[in-house]
Amino acid sequence: MSEENSKLKTLLKEELAAILTPYGAEGEKWAQALKATAGRSVVLVNERAAPGAEEGKLSRLYGKPLTSATFRWPRDRQGEAMLFLAQIDCKQLPPLPDYPRDGILAIFKSLTRESLTKGRESHSGALKDRQSFYLHYFPEDARGDLREREDGKCLPPKPLLAASTVFLSMERCQPLALPEDHDQLRAQLATWVEKFNGLSLAGVSGVVGPAYDSAELAEMKVIASFCASGIGYSLSRKTDRHYRHLVENANEYEVVLVLKEGTGGLDDSGTGDTATNYIAMRRQDLMEKRFDRAWLFSAT
Repeated sequence: MSEENSKLKTLLKEELAAILTPYGAEGEKWAQALKATAGRSVVLVNERAAPGAEEGKLSRLYGKPLTSATFRWPRDRQGEAMLFLAQIDCKQLPPLPDYPRDGILAIFKSLTRESLTKGRESHSGALKDRQSFYLHYFPEDARGDLREREDGKCLPPKPLLAASTVFLSMERCQPLALPEDHDQLRAQLATWVEKFNGLSLAGVSGVVGPAYDSAELAEMKVIASFCASGIGYSLSRKTDRHYRHLVENANEYEVVLVLKEGTGGLDDSGTGDTATNYIAMRRQDLMEKRFDRAWLFSAT
């Protein structure tokens, strides 16, 4: 953590103490409840922003993917070669429960992949088009046979470094919720948690593992549930009682990777041609390394 971030972290601790001290023992109990929600994750940072980066890191945005000799470059429904989006070297990530400890994940997506904005507004079913993205997991025993390939669309590489971090969650605190007459305290804590998670996201290009709570991540899980059932997602269907079971089934899904294209981090609220990509899948499929069952969604 940079010196600036370290100072911000200290200020955040002081701010939390100022919020909870008036509540005495109850305030301390709530502080411990918040601490217990900490979800350990891995953040991916652009190597150029990390002085002293180690050589040999294979995780990266863009560049040329490492693939086997028999690997066929994926093509979309129109027959066009997909863009190589990213490569994640699981062996070089800090370990996470149920996540692969080795092997390499390659991620591709069609240049015509529809954004979430358009998909939310129609019943076209475009978001459930599996031919507009492709994820391929190469097991560790294949590593020695993998070679860089450029059979399709490639952009200049942006190497990524991985580091451990944690995010806090007001949602996971609900079983320990404060009495109803503490709405103001709950609002103060929610604002503080947002600041804490924002600090963890500063300058970050990606997050692997249990991520911060947000409306966007919650919606990705619902969209994945619809898509896996072969039903086109839309905002109107999300609130239709006939599809309530699909919304409930979203609890089976997790957003296992958030990856931002472009130069800004995930905390960058700027506009432009950058896209944030979300990969959602069932926990069981993650444990079995069945990335062919995952779903990729892009928001611009």
